[in-house]
Formats: sequence, C-alpha cells, structure tokens
Amino acid sequence: MEILKDPWFWAFLAALGWAMGMLTVGSTTVGRYMLYGIIGSLFAQVPRIILPLKWVANQPRFEPPLAVGIIGAILCLAALFFAFPGLGLKIYTRPTKAEPLVTTGFYGIIRHPILFANVLWPLGWALICGSWIGVALWPMWSLVAYLMSFIEEDRMVETYGDSYRLYRKKVPRIVPFIHFL
Repeated sequence: MEILKDPWFWAFLAALGWAMGMLTVGSTTVGRYMLYGIIGSLFAQVPRIILPLKWVANQPRFEPPLAVGIIGAILCLAALFFAFPGLGLKIYTRPTKAEPLVTTGFYGIIRHPILFANVLWPLGWALICGSWIGVALWPMWSLVAYLMSFIEEDRMVETYGDSYRLYRKKVPRIVPFIHFL
C-alpha cells in the first residue's frame, strides 16, 4: 500500500483528527460523547507520530546531528511533562459544570497545557526522526492548537462564567509566561 508511505496521507488524517477535536469541544451534541473525542484525538495524534518515521519514505530527510536529536528529545519530554497532569481531567468531552474549574498545578502556569504539549512534541519528534515535512508542518500544527484554544476558551467562559474570566486574566493561554498570545 503505497499511500501509507505518503506523508501527506498522514497529514490529512491528522487534520481530520483536529477537525474532530474542534467539533468535540465546540458542539453541544458531539461534545457529550467521550468516544468521539477519543477517536478524534487518536486521529490527530497517531498520524503525527507516524508521519516522520523512516518508512514513510516519500519525503525529504536530514540526518539530525546529536544536538538536534537532544533538542528534539527535550521537546518531547517537555510535552509529556505538560500533557500528563491534564489527562486526569475529562478531556475528551466539552466542559460541564459538574467538573470543577482547575486552576492549580500546570493550569496555574498556562490555561491549555495539553495544547501546549501538542505544540511541542510534533517538532521534537520530527527533529529526532529527521523529517523536513514534519518540521515544515509544525507551524500549521501550532496554529491549529492555538486556534483550538479559542474554541475551548468560549466553552470555558460559557460553563464557568466570571470564574474563568478572572482566571484568564491571570494565566497565559498556551505558552508559559507569555500573556499576549
């Protein structure tokens, strides 16, 4: 199956997953179903893991020097560091008032630590694997994560009201210590 060696096939599947994620967060109907959110997340993540791999051969490559590989590994580890605490929340659905607003831990540093992780790891993984297409797609993945944060913000304000508005004034959106993004 030649299509499995095409990096753009995997990029398309990842884009489909991000669209499903936006639907999950933005829709009152779809957002109720955790299974839909899990499937969307798998579609967004797994293709981005596969895309830079060596067997996805139809793409330009570079042999990463040791320093580049180390930077890539640090980015991947930082992504895990930010993502894991958020996985304890009911993240595959849209927020509900039954869930408390979490403003401590990583959520005291940035409002969207899982989206921040989704900005870090694809670049780190592409650097480790030596994938120019993976590196070139990183700005798009970052933009999608940033735009998704706006949809999540709307749902959070709708759900938590003034509590979330106050939290939003104190804590940066998606990049630690950078309030203007």
